Order: sequence, then C-alpha cells, then structure tokens
Amino acid sequence: MCYNNEVSCVRKRWEDRTVRPSLKIFVVALLAAAVAVSCGKKKTKNSPQEAKEYVKRAKENFLDPDEALRNLNKAIELDDTCVEAYEQRMEVYEARFHKTKRVKDAKQAIRDCSKLLKLEPESPKAAEWMRKRGYFKLQLKRYDAAIADLKRSIEKDNWASKSYQYLADAYRAKGQPKRAAEAYTDAIRCDPTDASLYWNRCEIYYDLKEYQKVLFDLTKVIEIQPTAKAHLRRADIYRELGEPHKALEDIQKAKELDPHYDPDAGVW
Repeated sequence: MCYNNEVSCVRKRWEDRTVRPSLKIFVVALLAAAVAVSCGKKKTKNSPQEAKEYVKRAKENFLDPDEALRNLNKAIELDDTCVEAYEQRMEVYEARFHKTKRVKDAKQAIRDCSKLLKLEPESPKAAEWMRKRGYFKLQLKRYDAAIADLKRSIEKDNWASKSYQYLADAYRAKGQPKRAAEAYTDAIRCDPTDASLYWNRCEIYYDLKEYQKVLFDLTKVIEIQPTAKAHLRRADIYRELGEPHKALEDIQKAKELDPHYDPDAGVW
C-alpha cells in the first residue's frame, strides 16, 4: 500500500513538471496571438483615417507639388483604396505635365486614372477620369488608345465638349480630317459659344477645300469673338470664292480692330 502511494506521488510530480510548463507555453502563445490580432485590427481600423490626414496635408501643400506628392504617396501606402488620394495625385501630375510636358508625369497620371476607374467604375466622375486618361494618351501619341478612351467617356457623358475636342485632335493627328470635323461638330453642339471650336473646324475644312463651310465657321468666330486675324482669314476665303468686294470689307474691318496687325497673318 505504501509502495503504491509512493509511485502515485512520483507520477504526480512528473506530470506537474511536464504538463504545467507546456500549459504555460500554450497560454503565452495564445495571448501573443491575441495581441497580434488586436494590433492588426487596430492598424486596419486607423489606416484609412490616417490616410485622410495625409490627403488633407496634400491639399494644404498643393502649391508645392513635391510635398503634396509625398503626402499623397503616404496616404496611398496606408490605404490603397483611397479614391481621393489617387484623384488628387492625378491632378498634381496633370498640373506638372502642363508645365513641363514630362512624359513620366503623363504616364503616372494615366496609371492613377486607371486605378480610379478600377476602384469606382460607376462613379459620376468616371467619364471625366476616362476623358483625362484619353487626353494623356493623346499627348503620348497613343492615338488609337486615346480614341478608345474618349469614345467610352462620351458613352458615359455625351455633353462634354472637351471629350469631342480631344477626339477630334486624335483623328486629326491620325490623318482622318473628316472624322475630326465630325467630332468638332459634336463639340460645337455641346458648346456653341466656344469660338475656338469653329476655328479648329474651319482649318480642317480649309485643308479639304470646302470653302463655304470655312466661310460659315469664320463668320461664327467673328460673331462670337471678332479679331483682325479672323477678318483677314475670311477675306482670303472671299477671294477664293470670287467676292473681292467682301474681301476688301473684311480687310478694312481688320485694320479698324488692329491697325498694326500684319496682313500676311491672314495667309493660311
């Protein structure tokens, strides 16, 4: 009986030495895992808020593109779904491109537009993002890709004159003047008060020798924004159409608008 009790005591002491340390290790590991999960959740929860703070800083430093980009890059690093950060960064690259014409700025703007369209393809701004991406592709002479984007932009919003204007520029660059003229016509439908649209279309009609259409567009330009240059251009057309008296009237009008204007500027 005493022998059996002694054996039981030894066994109990053995189990205490083996099981308890293992239990302690298990508990410690479990607690560590819980802390890690808790920290991970906390980081995930706070990151979007922190990203917004960096976006706010970028807005405050918009006149300093490099500083704005640093803040926006940090915002995207914290939350790669932050639409506002991508949109603002694209605008920074757009502003820099207009100033420097650097290819890498245009390429980065294209990437940001693509990310925005991926994140929110049905956004009310999707047509604008598509149009801007088409514009940058146009600047990089990727004409077919630009045309594809601009057409998709028009499908989403067919009242944006800029989309048609960029589309016309792409067709013109590809040597497709008739399609370019059609696109300018659509742009004019959207904004019939923009004299530059009539001016650009009349240049295409001039190359096609469609002088009556050129005359119509130049007359619209003069109605909206009369200049010596427009009158001298129209004088050229009147001479082409065999109406020298009307040509002389336009030349006189050009002199009234700008006595120092060079008549040779009327040559196409």
